[in-house]
Amino acid sequence: MENICATCKKVILKKSWEKRKFCSKDCYKIYQKTHINKGCFQIGNHPKTQFKKGNPKPKNAYSFPFGEKHPMWKGNNAKYSAFHMRLKERFGYPKECKVCGTTDKKKRYEWANLTGKLCDINDYKRMCHSCHKKYDWAIKLNRPL
Repeated sequence: MENICATCKKVILKKSWEKRKFCSKDCYKIYQKTHINKGCFQIGNHPKTQFKKGNPKPKNAYSFPFGEKHPMWKGNNAKYSAFHMRLKERFGYPKECKVCGTTDKKKRYEWANLTGKLCDINDYKRMCHSCHKKYDWAIKLNRPL
């Protein structure tokens, strides 16, 4: 199948499934320099403040329902990861251990569920990974912590 190069107008021999418009990379680069992108993000097509951080949403912007208003909200029937996501959204990531008191940035901190009732937000405690592991093993073996 034959096609004509968009830059130098040479005949290009190509296979039927190929979508080549240029005979070489050099012709493609020349084409890019001479044909400026006319897309919507070209300079001057939008106000500069539109994309700045902290700009309020326009009045006609649609905000998707969040939390209990969401149509797929499962409430107390949600899975383990959903409860932890709710905790992180409400209280953030834990940065200290309430058991041993460490605040070392190199350690990993987690939300530990105390009684097994995942739906109760007040039933979680901030723990470092090692204290969380010790706590879980103590519960599993029915030993005091």
